[in-house]
Amino acid sequence: MDFENSSLQIAAFMAASAVTITLVVSWLAGKTGNYLATCAVAMMAIVIAICLSIIFTNTSGTTAGYLASLTLLAGLTIGHAGSHQFRYGHFSSRVVSAILVMSGTIVTLPTLAGFDGLAMMITNILSALILAAIAWEYWQCRTENSTIIIS
Repeated sequence: MDFENSSLQIAAFMAASAVTITLVVSWLAGKTGNYLATCAVAMMAIVIAICLSIIFTNTSGTTAGYLASLTLLAGLTIGHAGSHQFRYGHFSSRVVSAILVMSGTIVTLPTLAGFDGLAMMITNILSALILAAIAWEYWQCRTENSTIIIS
């Protein structure tokens, strides 16, 4: 059975919304650190990006696609800052600013030139790179990070 794009977007929206609510409730219950709040903000940005992506898919407007790309990159960048905060204990606003300016510029240029598809491909590549950076930060926190895990 094939899924159309709208079903996948709605499923991603519902899953991201559930994770956001879980993070906010966990942070409100504990209030011991700001790490969960940072992750909740990152997930909220991703939920907004999914909403904008749904609008882009249904209307094919350049503005909605551009805003969806920037919001997704912002959410993932905040998530990367959250992984940095988990590892080192402080939020790095300089890292967030640097990644947002660089990725925003890289996505803005093809959008302004009228190459929306290229901008979306670049957004996907940048998203994958940011997710890899998040995974690397968390991997460095593990005690067995220098050895190979054999399961």
